Amino acid sequence: MKQLFRPALIIALLAILALAGRFVLQRSDDWGVPQISDSPTPPIFVPPANEVLVANFGGDSIVGFAIQQNGSVDSSPARIIAGNNTGIDDPVAVAINSSGDIVVLNSGVTLGNPGILIFSSSAHGNVAPAQTITDPMFVNPQGFAYVGNSIWVANWVTPPDPLNSSAILRLQSGQPPATRLLNTAPPNDLSYRSGGRYAYIPVAPDDEVLILQDTTFSGVASPYATLSGSSTLLDQPMRAAVDGNNAFYVVNRGNYTINIYDPLPLSSGGVLDVPPVNRLRPGPQYRISNPLGIAVTPGGRLFVGDGNRLLVLDRSGSTIIFGQEILSSTVSVPGSSVARNSLNTPYGIALRCAPPSCPSPP
Repeated sequence: MKQLFRPALIIALLAILALAGRFVLQRSDDWGVPQISDSPTPPIFVPPANEVLVANFGGDSIVGFAIQQNGSVDSSPARIIAGNNTGIDDPVAVAINSSGDIVVLNSGVTLGNPGILIFSSSAHGNVAPAQTITDPMFVNPQGFAYVGNSIWVANWVTPPDPLNSSAILRLQSGQPPATRLLNTAPPNDLSYRSGGRYAYIPVAPDDEVLILQDTTFSGVASPYATLSGSSTLLDQPMRAAVDGNNAFYVVNRGNYTINIYDPLPLSSGGVLDVPPVNRLRPGPQYRISNPLGIAVTPGGRLFVGDGNRLLVLDRSGSTIIFGQEILSSTVSVPGSSVARNSLNTPYGIALRCAPPSCPSPP
């Protein structure tokens, strides 16, 4: 009996040691040793070739939707950047820089951290930014744009503030310290098309749009030109965009419309009281009800953040044709246990899009 028992005991001990060894290998990541596991490494996120990025003011998130070659936008997001690690706080604008990085403007209303966050082009989930840019002059930034090798920021300050005032700020080479380009009434956005020569600054309290030349490098007393007057039909202009033909688009928060202007005949010191060539109004034709943000392709395709939706409209000359409506959906965030809505007060919109997905100017 003893001779039979010993081999059985040895076999049992070997089985226990094998199981213990496998446990050690699987848990060795806790002890600083490379983990051995049957689970595959999660794949690195590859962004869509063409994409519309949305800055959700209400959702503290950046959400990307793929744009297909036929121009249609996927209804389900391709990615979401959200969570405590991101530092995103009431974002009002988003852009893509020359390196393909995703650049986010925090208004900082909730957490008090206004500034610029730069994420890698493949950022997805609850990830930290690669760079954060802050400056004491940032109070309530509302819009920004890359102009040459600088970043211009529309800084909205509620008077009276003893230390700051509303202004267009400039970050040389995209780095602090900020300097003042122009003192203004509270600006609501700043739009610029690379190579377009002019930056457009909607000022809702004054029902006007200020225009600055992109060669402005230091403080000036007045803008280069101003779009203002009863013929403009501006009513609390909040957001602006420019297409490849220099046609100009303005979102009016006062009456929930979008004005479209032909290229403006700009001259130094000029005040332009010109009517829009088209005006998109709320109703079934364009599906607009509460426009918040806008981006326009070089060829004139409009992407409009409207309430908690994203609308796609096509321009054919002076005719605007409704294209698509993307509704908000619930999205899981990699690295976070909290799901988010894909569209929640979409103020900022940016495009990475080439033909044929986004048409060139006619």
